[in-house]
Amino acid sequence: MEKKQMGKLGGELLLLVSALGALGLFLIPSTIVTLMLMGIFGVLVLDRLIFWKNPAKKIELRPGALILAASFGAIGLILFPNAMGNTGLLIGLGEKLHLSGPALAWILAGIFCFIGFYAFYRLAFWMETLVCRVLGLSETMETRPVMRNLLLPISGAAFFLLEPVWSPDITCAGIASVGLAMVIAIHSPSLMEWSMEKPKSLGILSLLSSAGILLFRIHRADSGIFGMAAAVLSLPFVYICLVWFYSWLWDTFSELGTFRDVTKGEWLLYGGMLLACVIFVTVVFLKTDAFYGTAHPFDIIYTSDSPELVGENAYLDLRHHQNDLRQPLFSVFAAPFLGIPYLLSRLTGASLGWYALLMDYAQIGLLLLTNFLLAKMLDLSAKKRMLFMGLTLLSYPVLLFLLMMEQYIVAYFYLILTVYLLTRRNRRSSAAIWGTGGTLLTGMILLPTLAEHRNFKDWFQEMLDRALEFAAVLLLFGRLDILLNVASQIISMTQFTGKALTFGDKLFQYTGFFRACLAAPNAGTDLSTMGFASWQLRPADGVCILGVAVLVLCAISLFLNRRDRASAYAGGWLVFSFLVLCLLGWGTQENGLILYSLYFGWTVWVLLFRLAERAEDKVPHATAIVSILCLGLLAAVNLPALARLVQFAYAYYPI
Repeated sequence: MEKKQMGKLGGELLLLVSALGALGLFLIPSTIVTLMLMGIFGVLVLDRLIFWKNPAKKIELRPGALILAASFGAIGLILFPNAMGNTGLLIGLGEKLHLSGPALAWILAGIFCFIGFYAFYRLAFWMETLVCRVLGLSETMETRPVMRNLLLPISGAAFFLLEPVWSPDITCAGIASVGLAMVIAIHSPSLMEWSMEKPKSLGILSLLSSAGILLFRIHRADSGIFGMAAAVLSLPFVYICLVWFYSWLWDTFSELGTFRDVTKGEWLLYGGMLLACVIFVTVVFLKTDAFYGTAHPFDIIYTSDSPELVGENAYLDLRHHQNDLRQPLFSVFAAPFLGIPYLLSRLTGASLGWYALLMDYAQIGLLLLTNFLLAKMLDLSAKKRMLFMGLTLLSYPVLLFLLMMEQYIVAYFYLILTVYLLTRRNRRSSAAIWGTGGTLLTGMILLPTLAEHRNFKDWFQEMLDRALEFAAVLLLFGRLDILLNVASQIISMTQFTGKALTFGDKLFQYTGFFRACLAAPNAGTDLSTMGFASWQLRPADGVCILGVAVLVLCAISLFLNRRDRASAYAGGWLVFSFLVLCLLGWGTQENGLILYSLYFGWTVWVLLFRLAERAEDKVPHATAIVSILCLGLLAAVNLPALARLVQFAYAYYPI
């Protein structure tokens, strides 16, 4: 017994020492103590939870895990000398040893890498096992097609060559991505054969979307013939990723029968809605560039960044500065919908206005699809679905985001898709959460609801697995910089919180926000705050009575429908909105909560519609009666308000 205990203790000490060596490669002077404590605690806890059940796995050697561990070590070898080579600490120590600071940094990096390789391997082994399980791959090496699959990591490496500025961060991101791609290649059957087995329509869609994505990267990198060659070599990587995504989305909707019971009348109504929206935004965009292309990149319409997002195409730019910790994989999950519109704009030589329209058309379709998923989540009949779709279309957030070229429509889609799958207890929700968290990190708050285990230890292990899944997706698509700079990015984002405001000020804005989830808020032309003409919310100087009434009705609905899964998720999201927008005060510093009305406003639509349905127990056809009355009220309030906004744009930013 003592020998076994000593052996186990020795194994834990070995892992601890190795983890400290691995951690040493990624230290920066200001956070050494914090990171060391986190590393010690994290390694021991993960070891206990993940590996203790099967000790034999501790010494099993796998080619994929070795490759991935070597990738982690190579990243450390690049980052440590770059970060520490010119610090006073190493320069002073190097002088005593008759070495330069950079030379000493390389020596220390090599020592840390050697000591830490065991810890890197343990992490890589866990990640490899998890990737195989998520993708349904065998954990044994697929020997026959390995050589054919080597095109995947080679193609992935070429994809990362298409960057306008080369840096150590990009190099490291490419190494991590290629290492993970190698793991997938080793364990997969022939990926090209697999992609060819999919329906031709998905293949054509993937090919066109790939062309748009790569055309953007060529244009942004501006690297001539070299860029063209790298783009051609990148095609298999992008194509296979898109085939997987489209297949997953198609299979998800087919499995749930999402469109199975849609009537002809519904198709006509939804088609009419889409056509009306397209005509509306076309007319507006061809008369004003206020929503997508002014000389001022920010704050023309509320506190939005639309001109910058459109002009620099943050929808396809993996490393756009807006795609930071807040939305680390935004372009990855937006690209399947916006690659083809960009391709069309380039092939037709479209002006900025037409380019913006093509990108907006895709988002409008996605917006209506998301509202339809909400209706399906509520299990409504065809007639009620049509009423619900009409009500959501006339709500102010939806009308506003027909014009606003922001990033929230894509985030809204993945959020509702995830909630829709969760209400159906569908296993595909574990993949949908990647898009939810990738397009807006706050969506990861849903992660605990995916758990299938009830006891704490199994639940915690499952959460670690899910978190590592998300980290693997970040690595695969080259966002290693997000993982390495979490602390600094969190600190920089505190500027968006309402630290300087009192709780009362935040509460005033919050109650006004819930009015805006239905009816247009108090807003108008502002000629002084920004230094140029803009359309801004009026300062909230008191509690909004209508907003309070909406919140009270939502609370009543939640209580009455507490056993309904859709209402429960809506209620939980409502509580989350209070934590983010009121307690934390996100966006309140700049009085810009209206931008989050689409992302959080759906809770109001769901709970109020459920409340109307409850009234049918005492009043026949209550839902239809209330819906028709609300349609009239929303149209009377919101359409004139939208017209005033458009008139402002025509007056100050005409084309």
